[in-house]
Amino acid sequence: GNPKSQMFEVDNGKKMSVSDYFKQHYKYSMEYPNLPCVQVGNPKSNNFLPLEPMAPNPDRTYTPPP
Repeated sequence: GNPKSQMFEVDNGKKMSVSDYFKQHYKYSMEYPNLPCVQVGNPKSNNFLPLEPMAPNPDRTYTPPP
């Protein structure tokens, strides 16, 4: 699924989309909510991460420590 359609159960038993979860908990609004999600961890669990925040961004740079 994608962040907009991939639903999972939150602590209170309600269903929430991955996109809504990231908006609520991380103040991150998906620019591309139709990109797929990646299931991480135990295949029987519902741990989904959107690809968008994991995609390389040329504006972000990494400088290794000396």
